[in-house]
Amino acid sequence: MLSFTHGRNLYRYDADESPATYVTNYLITAVCWLGIAAFLLLKPKPQQPSPPSAAAFARAPPTMLLLIHLGLYGIVMLIGGLGHQVWKHNKCPGIEMPANVSVPCPDGGTDNEPAIQSYLFFLGPCEFLLFPISIALSGLAGKCHGAYLPILVVALVLGLAAGCYGAAMGHDGFFILGALLALNYLTLTVLSLVGICVDGTLKLGRAIVSSSSLLLLVGFGIQVLYSPSCGSEAYFSAEGIVDCPFDGDGVTGINHNFVYHVFEIISKLMLVVGMRFLVVDPADKPGNLELGQQMA
Repeated sequence: MLSFTHGRNLYRYDADESPATYVTNYLITAVCWLGIAAFLLLKPKPQQPSPPSAAAFARAPPTMLLLIHLGLYGIVMLIGGLGHQVWKHNKCPGIEMPANVSVPCPDGGTDNEPAIQSYLFFLGPCEFLLFPISIALSGLAGKCHGAYLPILVVALVLGLAAGCYGAAMGHDGFFILGALLALNYLTLTVLSLVGICVDGTLKLGRAIVSSSSLLLLVGFGIQVLYSPSCGSEAYFSAEGIVDCPFDGDGVTGINHNFVYHVFEIISKLMLVVGMRFLVVDPADKPGNLELGQQMA
């Protein structure tokens, strides 16, 4: 006969309500927004020599796009935290296990579909900003000088379209936007390293950004890998969470979402540091860039 632990009575609304999850959501927001404030208030010095491709992205440097990305991502994580803490009911009514009884949402609450829709709306433009950032850091922008701004415009349009799609689809849009986020971070990881090889400048900044993206992908992989064995579906199954290596139960403790958020916090801290080493003097012109390289 199966012995049911306290944890299997949780995930009452098919949602993760644990403080460890939503507190780390808020910490990610704090890292993003405090990182923006630190960048603007404690302006870093321009790196020398400037990359040959700097003239191509002078109007929209990667640091500016990274600041916008961090600002939007802070909004996304704030909504995510509120979704776990306040609008935490994936299904109303929920199903409490192992008794398999219906549980109404407290105080006549509704499900968290509006929170999910808002989350995905901001995630769309946030994640597509990573593509022009990748192009700028790849060192290839200088080889296709006139293409960078059109690429940026296309990315902005696609980001808005993805956000609208997520807002329209709600829960059903999670997979598509999650896959696109992972793809964009993978692109940033690879192209930042390509930039080091292509022009050999901004090495530290590019290396930190690439490592930041790779770390986030590892955390994302852990979350996806352990979701079936640690998430609500596992609690609702007869076997429970016997295969989950974490002790969270959907209301207390830590789980796969918390672990992913820890990777996110470290990744965003690295990104905040890395972009300080990507600042290029806006006064640099192609002639000055060449002179700087010769002097280096």
